[in-house]
Amino acid sequence: MEYREKLIELILDADDKAYHPWLEQQPLILQPAIMDEFIEIVKELAAEKGIKLDEDDLKGYQEGTQKYEEAILNEQVAAVNLQIAQANADAANQEILDTIDGIKEYVKECVVTNADNADAMKQLAQQIMQLEKDNGDYIAANWEWLNEYL
Repeated sequence: MEYREKLIELILDADDKAYHPWLEQQPLILQPAIMDEFIEIVKELAAEKGIKLDEDDLKGYQEGTQKYEEAILNEQVAAVNLQIAQANADAANQEILDTIDGIKEYVKECVVTNADNADAMKQLAQQIMQLEKDNGDYIAANWEWLNEYL
């Protein structure tokens, strides 16, 4: 692993608190693998020096690393799911906007061509304009054509 030399340096360093700040600076997705490598190096160094390690402590650290990795992966899955949901919401919103534009075009066509429902479409156009005003979406230039037919 590319972090092996740095981990050995941190383990042998007199500053016992240097490891965690350094680890936190590494890419989040790589941290569990770095933590696993840390334990492997500790085991190797302990074996070389004849030091017996507390297996319960090692197991607890490894379980904590596994939970941490799961949490990172769950967070990444949640982020992807959020992106997908946002994209779906954006697509649905665009579909609604396109439908509204289609309705407005239909209303305009009926009024301009004096279709059988032209009077009803004029009323509908005025209701749509009022709705746009109420929602803050009103653009007068979009409705100038209607003045000619009222």
